[in-house]
Amino acid sequence: MGLKTRMIRVDMTICTHTSIILLLISMVIGQNWELMNKDNIVINTFLDNLYQSVSMAEMSPDYYQNVLKQPHPYIRTSVAPARGSTAYGPLQLTSGADSMVQNILGDEFHPLRTGNNSQGFKLTADEIEYMSKMVEQGKKFLLYGREPNKPGYDPKYDYSSVIPGSGQGDLASKDDMLLYDSMGKKILGYEYFDQAKSNPEIFLKNWKMGAEKTMDDFEKWGIGDNAKQYIQRFQSNLAPEILF
Repeated sequence: MGLKTRMIRVDMTICTHTSIILLLISMVIGQNWELMNKDNIVINTFLDNLYQSVSMAEMSPDYYQNVLKQPHPYIRTSVAPARGSTAYGPLQLTSGADSMVQNILGDEFHPLRTGNNSQGFKLTADEIEYMSKMVEQGKKFLLYGREPNKPGYDPKYDYSSVIPGSGQGDLASKDDMLLYDSMGKKILGYEYFDQAKSNPEIFLKNWKMGAEKTMDDFEKWGIGDNAKQYIQRFQSNLAPEILF
């Protein structure tokens, strides 16, 4: 077991213990998440905290406020890889080909569309429509990113930077932000409980690198300074009070 793996397992005990609590609740009540009280404090707090932890790792206030000088985190990534990137918002969800967003939209029987998953998470019609808008926005991102001389260019479709309004795309209204949050929490819940089987290491590996990558790949990635900082931001924002 590598040093990084031990660090994650120690520091992420919160996530593991919380998932056990949620499992016990589900067993006792005998119903899925959709049939449980929507105000269930434990489940809602867990999802809120997981969302906060991932968003702090992906697009922290220190970065978007102090580095990019942007008013909120609902913006395109500032990193411009050669192939382009559609990463957007607090969770930096992508909407290009083979992204989670497109995979969900392209499969009417996806567990998040049918609610056929361990916790009963089900996307609403408004959330599905929002995801379709994300795909269209992503096309504009790829078309106009770093292309200021292209007809139709607008900084809101470019990579985020200190330029006011850059990277904000078409989905920066209050209603759009709320839809991003509600959709994002369901995706996170599905990824954590079903795809990662409540294993925080696998969850973080899948989220950052993709499910096709191995834990050995994750170990190698975690050696870098940027990766260590990413993991530290994620871990440091896990709230211990959710256990009580």
